[in-house]
Amino acid sequence: MQQRIEKAPTNELELVELTEFIEKSKSETKQAQEDLLKIVGDHHIMMDDFSFMYQEEDIENALGMKCWPASIQETINDGRDKIGTVTEDMVSKLEQDKDEFGRNMQSYKDTFKKIQTFNSVDQVIPFAKDAKILDNNIKDASISCEQFNLREARLNQPLTQYPDLETLRTEFIPFFDLLDTAYSATVNLTDYYQSPLVNQEYETMED
Repeated sequence: MQQRIEKAPTNELELVELTEFIEKSKSETKQAQEDLLKIVGDHHIMMDDFSFMYQEEDIENALGMKCWPASIQETINDGRDKIGTVTEDMVSKLEQDKDEFGRNMQSYKDTFKKIQTFNSVDQVIPFAKDAKILDNNIKDASISCEQFNLREARLNQPLTQYPDLETLRTEFIPFFDLLDTAYSATVNLTDYYQSPLVNQEYETMED
């Protein structure tokens, strides 16, 4: 139990599991500690009644048994204190990650503003590439939001909403579909005009 409690959690899930383990250990060991103290006390009374000649080893063992409950409780208390510190660190890390996400979101919005300026067939290829990258970024951002909410739930933090992401996704879809279609058409036409069949000199072929 002591080794389990002293092992520091490395993520929110491990923190939740350790918290539950400590609370369970506290409730399960309370009666065991009381029973152990009673046994030690009864053992001392029995030895006194029989005028038992204590050996140094007997005294050390008896003191050790008396210390076990206190040692167990100390381990549990230390574990609970550690959980508090680790929780603060993880909340701080979560906020840092969310701040970075906010900066990324601003970058995505800027990219979308650029895409909205699309107005010429000559721009299809570079704009379509930007749109594809932004589409992947929006998908990754959605996954990040779900992970943030999961981490917040495990840390007993209020869940953050991300309306800007949903707005961006909704407004971006028509532009992505347009550029994706235009890109496919441009590539197909390019392939067609560069094909050997189109470049044949038909008068020469007839001869």
